[in-house]
Parts: sequence; structure tokens; C-alpha cells
Amino acid sequence: EISSSRVSLVTTAGISMRTDKPFDMEKERRKGDWGDPSWRLIKHGSKIEHLDVNHLHIDTKYIKEDLNVALPINIIEDFHQKGIIGSVSNFHYSIMGYQGSDTSQLINRTSPEIAKSMKQDNVDLAILAPV
Repeated sequence: EISSSRVSLVTTAGISMRTDKPFDMEKERRKGDWGDPSWRLIKHGSKIEHLDVNHLHIDTKYIKEDLNVALPINIIEDFHQKGIIGSVSNFHYSIMGYQGSDTSQLINRTSPEIAKSMKQDNVDLAILAPV
């Protein structure tokens, strides 16, 4: 039941905490058909001033104007306050949506690592926020 579920967000916008290593846009620029297959934890309650957006395949200015465009933190918090969901996870997750022609690392490494982290945070439901 959604009203008792612990919910986390997953964005494909290449968002990272400013204190973390940003997604690798230099290799993306050099290779063209490559996207950083790593992932980042986004602390619940983070504001745009705590975050970086690194993605060459989207216009990041809209995200910088309103984080909810790519990571609807305010919306999910509102769902919690209204009792639509049970709770919000401690962390949300970010990947770079563009992976070029090789998605093997995303499938075989990144996704299982994110699933493991979600399980540790008792996440019942993940909402994908694609850009």
C-alpha cells in the first residue's frame, strides 16, 4: 500500500552533491557516445545550492531554476505530509541518463548497487524522474 510505503526518487539528470565527485563530463565530451555509468546519493532535504548538475545532453538551467524539474523533492515531501506516502527515504539517487551504446555497467553494476542501497534504507518504492 502506497500510503505506508517508504519512497525514494531516482533522477537521470546527473545531479550530485557539491561535496561529491561530479559526473564525468570531460570523458563524455571526448568520446561523444559515452555517459558516466556511476551513481550518486542525494541527501533528502537537499536544496539546489547543495547540488551540482553535470549533463551535456540536457539543458541544466531549468533544473538550476527549479530542482523539482528533475528531482521532485518538494513534491515527494508534500505527498508525505498529506499521508499519500508513508515516509521519504534518507537518500535519493542520481545517474546520468545518457549512456551511449554501452549500458552494460549501468545494468550490471550501477543498478544492483542502487538497489542494495535502497534496501539498506528500507525503500519500498522508487519513483523515476527522467529528464
